[in-house]
Amino acid sequence: RQRFVTLKSPPKVNAVVPMRAVLWPRIWLGLREANSLPRPLADQRVVWFARGREALAAYLMTCCTMRQCTVLVPAYLCGSVVDSIERAGARPRFYRLSKQLQPDMADLEARIDDSTRAVVVIHFFGFPTNTDHIARACKERGIALIEDCAHALGTFWRGKPIGTVGDAAFFSLEKSLPVPDGGALVLNSPVSCDIESPKGVQWIRLVVMMGDLLVGLAEVKGGMLLRERILGDDTGGDRGIRGVNKTGAMRRLHKMSRISRHILGAIDFAEVVRRRRNAYSVLLDRTKGLAGLQPLFGALDEGTCPLGFPVVFESPAFRDEAYLALRSSGIRARPYWRSLPDEITETEFPDSHFLKARNLLLPIHQDVLLDQLYRMGDVLEALSRVH
Repeated sequence: RQRFVTLKSPPKVNAVVPMRAVLWPRIWLGLREANSLPRPLADQRVVWFARGREALAAYLMTCCTMRQCTVLVPAYLCGSVVDSIERAGARPRFYRLSKQLQPDMADLEARIDDSTRAVVVIHFFGFPTNTDHIARACKERGIALIEDCAHALGTFWRGKPIGTVGDAAFFSLEKSLPVPDGGALVLNSPVSCDIESPKGVQWIRLVVMMGDLLVGLAEVKGGMLLRERILGDDTGGDRGIRGVNKTGAMRRLHKMSRISRHILGAIDFAEVVRRRRNAYSVLLDRTKGLAGLQPLFGALDEGTCPLGFPVVFESPAFRDEAYLALRSSGIRARPYWRSLPDEITETEFPDSHFLKARNLLLPIHQDVLLDQLYRMGDVLEALSRVH
């Protein structure tokens, strides 16, 4: 009989709600369990990397073998995706999204030309993007479809695990789980050459990210926000602005550490999904009808595992006010994203800038307690009343 230690309820005196799941000592000091990974990581050809962005770069290096090739990406994304494209010797070309983060197919197809080698689709915040039309367009033109599943670990779409429609998909485990590193490249179709697992560990970043996890644990145990005092910022690892990754370490590919593999063995993934879905439903009900804000998505479809609870405010000032009010209550909400690549101009991509200035992601990970979810709702309700 297996014992899963990851999701035992933390102490109920917690005043701080971190953005990421907590690395409790009983997880990484306990015995490793023989636990299987969620699909598609358990039943497809998978190559493991230290980070999802490295997995993307490795795959693009097999696709972008000609000079001046382009990769289409949505005009609302983390700068690390752009860095990975440029690292592979390609150029990004951006396509429009709606305010509900669905691709504008007419705009996307108009931007495909002879230099296009791949299209990247992002499953934002764990919610599946409809890939039917994009997959058909890619197949007709002989270009690769890549699914960005960094936010979508555990999500299913139409009964199939996310990341199995495209030619390849990449995952970032550290966004959903309390691990210091971990990226996966899922290969669903043959590529021009074998992609081998990298050999070395990125030790400096591993130590930094372990420190980040331990700071999160200290915040929960101590009941106060410590990140700014210890690390000098409150981003929680949100350093995905274009250009910050162009260091010597990024010229090499790295493997996932044994520490992360050890932690993964103690996680009950079905319970992670269940708790995230339940927390999302609580906040969806709690924020219903509040003035000046609305959830970005509605009720969960069967199979969706949300990364967080995304809220869109009617003005940037209201979003910033809510961010500070939540933070003063010990809740680490997070804007996605603080910065977009320079090519994504407000004139050409107004909906992307609308979302950038008004969205806030609330934590609903597997360690968030019910009273903490109600505290988030109370803060938003109080702001809504005086707005």
